[in-house]
Amino acid sequence: MTLWVWTNIVVLNKLAMKNQNPTYTVYRHCTPSGKNYIGITSRSVITRWNNGHGYSKNYHFARAIEKYGWQNIQHFIIAENLSSEEAKRMEQELIKKFKSNNPKYGYNITNGGDMRAPLSEESRTKISTKNKGVPKPQHMRDKLSITKQRQFYPSLSEEHKKRISESLKGNQRAKGNCKNKRPVIQYNLDMSEIAEFPSATEAAQATNCDLSSICKCCNGKIPRHKGFVWKWKEKPKVKKWFVISDVHSYLHEMKQALNTAGFDKDNPEHGLISCCDLLDRGPRSLGVLQYVMSIPKERRIFVRGNHEDLLESCVKRREFYQNDISNGTLKTIFNLCGMSEDAIWYGVRGNIDWDYHDVFFKIKSVKILWDYLAECVDFYELGKYVFVHSWVPIGTPDWRKATKEEWDNARWGNPFEMWRIGYKVPDKTIVCGHWHTSWAHNKLHQKGTEFGDNACFDIFIDEGIVGLDACTAHSHECNCFVIEE
Repeated sequence: MTLWVWTNIVVLNKLAMKNQNPTYTVYRHCTPSGKNYIGITSRSVITRWNNGHGYSKNYHFARAIEKYGWQNIQHFIIAENLSSEEAKRMEQELIKKFKSNNPKYGYNITNGGDMRAPLSEESRTKISTKNKGVPKPQHMRDKLSITKQRQFYPSLSEEHKKRISESLKGNQRAKGNCKNKRPVIQYNLDMSEIAEFPSATEAAQATNCDLSSICKCCNGKIPRHKGFVWKWKEKPKVKKWFVISDVHSYLHEMKQALNTAGFDKDNPEHGLISCCDLLDRGPRSLGVLQYVMSIPKERRIFVRGNHEDLLESCVKRREFYQNDISNGTLKTIFNLCGMSEDAIWYGVRGNIDWDYHDVFFKIKSVKILWDYLAECVDFYELGKYVFVHSWVPIGTPDWRKATKEEWDNARWGNPFEMWRIGYKVPDKTIVCGHWHTSWAHNKLHQKGTEFGDNACFDIFIDEGIVGLDACTAHSHECNCFVIEE
């Protein structure tokens, strides 16, 4: 019993001495992409690394761990038994050497040397007691107020305000020329047509009838009003659908394909279906959105793509990572904010206080983007056709009732490979994008090469599948598939 107590006292004393004068380890992680993370710790590296779970606060590196797997990342111990100052200095030198604070080369989010020792419970209690009941100084309250305003009401630059003003000039709704008006027809009780009015409001004004009652009659809630029958004028039915996919902000190529197919956005019998990935990579994100959103809502269908997911994810976390640069998400966000993506590296001329994180406040005020994303659906069915971005979710009893997560995963696969191995929808033809059709022509129809002069980016058609992705960013072509009802 005495020996046990003495042994544990010795161990506790050694631990106490170690905590008073901790030593530090400098280490490096290297992912299969060649990018590095430099770190220091006063704990054992096994405890610090926690099998890859010790980096949840570094979203960039955490995503890389999730992508490659902890076991596929190389781990190096650079130095051990260093003092705090030595470890911090070495960390800064290594970060500078490997450029690991640049998203192109690594995952560090600072220049290093900024590790802080955790406060003891005693220190926390003292600070808490001291600050209780003490009003915050005015400069701190002002700063908190500004931060809160920026969070919920992002301020706009004068240039941005000017662009909004210009876009609203000649607003048709303000002039009474709203495109969403529904024409109303007035009938007598024998159902003979008396008059047609551009809207229910104008019908009420012209006939001295009650607006609400006219609308109720049009909606079938009451049979007549003031001795008349009122009905909405039926909208022309869309008879021809034009289907595109993976435009990736290439406005000219998209319009050229639609024009060649005979699309007329002012023709009430023409409708547009996009299997999406409308944005990213190309130079005309705003132009593409303005074009597709100018088509009346009842004649446009947007099926959500993986690039719509990427964009929303980037804005939500308010940070750019390497995949946002390579996939063109950064370019789209800056383009929609009226800026060049070079600003993230070189700043804004004449504004030394500008921080690239400001674009995440500005992008939230770009209404046309959020209106577009709000309309995106996971799939759309039209007769024998099912429109998706890549494929329908597999491994679920009913793909039509799949969860959000299942649809998110389904937007990433190779649709031609899924079709080849037998994942088909009975009695349906899946119309999809996401994967360049030259792959399918080459691998499945032995036609042309995947890339190069002999590559074929035409629409791929086979039993149960229609592939549309022409790899527009590479080929500068865009496919348009026409369906007549």
